[in-house]
Amino acid sequence: MDSDKKRELMLTSTETEIGKRFKAVRLSYGDDQITFANKLGISQSYLSAIERGTRQPSVRVMKTLADMGFSIDWIYSGKSSDNLKSLKKRQKDMAFIRDKLDAMTDDEVSFIRGWLEAFDSTHK
Repeated sequence: MDSDKKRELMLTSTETEIGKRFKAVRLSYGDDQITFANKLGISQSYLSAIERGTRQPSVRVMKTLADMGFSIDWIYSGKSSDNLKSLKKRQKDMAFIRDKLDAMTDDEVSFIRGWLEAFDSTHK
């Protein structure tokens, strides 16, 4: 196999792995592609291409993800265990929150929503 073909296969494999990590982060937030793409400031089709491994994320998208608490090293290489632990914890937290929300009354959910909106407005 010539070196260009090897490089192309390696790049495709790297892009696929990056895409899997993007999808894992998105799912840890409980977001669909449209919602997560909005958080990243990109289109849903661009996010879909990243997740499928057909496009690489731009520097700006990587910075946005890093600002969300995920190391660029982990996104590119998958080597930082702290991010993986954080991701698994977030998934457990989201499942816990969903279960609790399902058991709440409409008034309780409204109260939680109001609290989260107040929290969000002070952390922008």
